[in-house]
Amino acid sequence: MFFIESFGDVRVAEFPKHKVDARIEYRFSRNPIYLAFILLVLGLSAWLNNLWLLVMLVPAAASIALVVIPREERFLKQNFHEQYSSYQAAVRRWL
Repeated sequence: MFFIESFGDVRVAEFPKHKVDARIEYRFSRNPIYLAFILLVLGLSAWLNNLWLLVMLVPAAASIALVVIPREERFLKQNFHEQYSSYQAAVRRWL
């Protein structure tokens, strides 16, 4: 559920809860956006020769792996049960 604000009117939008979306970007990794973020920061730190980007990536990646992803997976298991469990067994978390 999220909120949409349009011309001062706030409405709640409901997303369908009937299936797990396994489009092409989710067939190889369950977390393609987090993976892209980590690879982008790694590439930027190498390209800019900036050690601080690399140092700051460590706690960011750790919080993603240890806090964010487990919470998302708990939510998905609660809402999609067996369908998400089979998806989880078929697709790796990272690569």
